[in-house]
Amino acid sequence: MFKMSTVVAALFVAALMGLACSSSGLKSRAGDAGAASGGQAGSAISSGTSGGSGGTIGPGGAGAASIGGTAGMIGPGGPGGAGTGGPSGSTGGTDACIPITCPMPACTYGALPNPDPCGCSFICVPTPDAGMTNDSGGATSAGGATGTGGTSATGGALSTGGIPNTGGSSATGGASSTCGISSINTEGVCSGLQWSAVTSSNPITFSFGSGTTFPEYVALDTCSGYIRFVYSTSSAWGSSIILPPAFWTDDELYHQGAPINTQININCERLQILLTGTLAGLSFSGTLTILPPGNNQITASVSMTTGGPVTLATDHPWEAFKPVMISTMYESSTVWDADYAIIGTIIGSDTYPLPTSGWVVSSPVAATHFGVVGGSSSWKTNAPTVVIDLAGVSSPLVTGWMTQSADPNDDNGSLWAATTEVQSSWSYDITVSQ
Repeated sequence: MFKMSTVVAALFVAALMGLACSSSGLKSRAGDAGAASGGQAGSAISSGTSGGSGGTIGPGGAGAASIGGTAGMIGPGGPGGAGTGGPSGSTGGTDACIPITCPMPACTYGALPNPDPCGCSFICVPTPDAGMTNDSGGATSAGGATGTGGTSATGGALSTGGIPNTGGSSATGGASSTCGISSINTEGVCSGLQWSAVTSSNPITFSFGSGTTFPEYVALDTCSGYIRFVYSTSSAWGSSIILPPAFWTDDELYHQGAPINTQININCERLQILLTGTLAGLSFSGTLTILPPGNNQITASVSMTTGGPVTLATDHPWEAFKPVMISTMYESSTVWDADYAIIGTIIGSDTYPLPTSGWVVSSPVAATHFGVVGGSSSWKTNAPTVVIDLAGVSSPLVTGWMTQSADPNDDNGSLWAATTEVQSSWSYDITVSQ
C-alpha cells in the first residue's frame, strides 16, 4: 500500500509500508489512503464532509451541507427551499392568503384552514409571506446563498474543494488533486497505441491503448512515491517499488516514503515522469521512463540524484541508505503477492524463500540484481514478478525483512539494496513480467 512520508524508530516497522487493492491496485492501511482529491492523508472519501481538508471533488465539494444549506420547510414564515443555494423547498413556503369577505384585523393569515376559525373566507394567491424574499424558494432564506454548508451557494469557497488545504496548492486540491503537484505535457498526434494519464485523484494511473480501450498498467502514489506495474491485462497488482530513497539518520530515526511532485511528459508511446521531493532534509529528483508493455512484460528505467545535509546512522550497516526497495506481501505458503526472492549477479542468481517474519537472508548479499517472483496463490492470481537491475548503483548489498502479519491487504515485507553512504546519484532498471 502506498504510504506517506513516515518516520519510525524501529527496524521492524521500517519494512511494513506498502500499496493496496483498489481499482488501480493500491493497498490501503489506516491513514495510508491519503486524501482523495486534495485532502489530508487519512481523510474520509465522501461527498458531503464539513470543512475544507479532505472532502472529495464532487457534490457539495469541501464543506458542502446538502449542497449549500438546509432545505426550506412548509409553514408560515418558514424558510423556503434554498433557491440557488440548496435543495428546492416546495415553491417557496406557504402562499399567503388574502381575505375577501371579512378583512378582520383579528384574522391571522398564513397556514390556516379555508375558511379559518375566525369565520373569514380566504382566497390564496402567490404573495410573499413572512420569512420569504420571494415565492421561488427564498434567495436569502435559511438554505440560501450563505447557508450552513459554505461561503457560497454551491457549498464551498470555490465549490470544488473548499479553501486551500494541506492536500494541494489550490482550492481544487492541487494541480492534480493529489499529495504532490502534477502537470501533464502531451506532444505529438497519435494515430495508434499511446499512453494516457489520469491525475485527478491519487494514485495517478497510466493506461496504454488506443481508441476506446485503455487498460491500466501503472499506478503511482504521489503521497509516498510507491509505484506498481502490471505486465498485461491478465496480470493482478502485486509487489511495488519505492522510488524515493529510504535511510536511517544519526538520531536513530528511520525515513521511508515521501510526497513527490511530478511532471508527466507523454508523446504517444513515450512516457517520461520527472519527480522531485524532500525527505528529512534530503532533496531528491529523478526521471522515470516507462516503455510500452508487450509480450507479458513492461520495463522502466530510473535515474535519481540527491542533495542536502543528512548524516546517516552508523549502527545500521545493512540498511543505512536504501536507493531502491521492493515492498511485498507474504503471510503463508498460500497467501502471498510474491512467492520467493531472487538475489544474484549477471552470471547467476540464487533463490531465497520469504519467511513470515525475520531477515530474508542471514547476511547481506553483494549483487547486481534482486527481485521477487510472483504467480498465483489462494489470495492473488497472476501476481507479477518484479526484478531490479542495480548496474547503476555503487556497491550495493541486498537484504530484506518480513514482519508477521495476518492482513493480506497490508504489505508485510520488503527487499532492498543498501549502501553505507548517501548516494549523490544512481540508476536502475525495472522489469515486471509474468
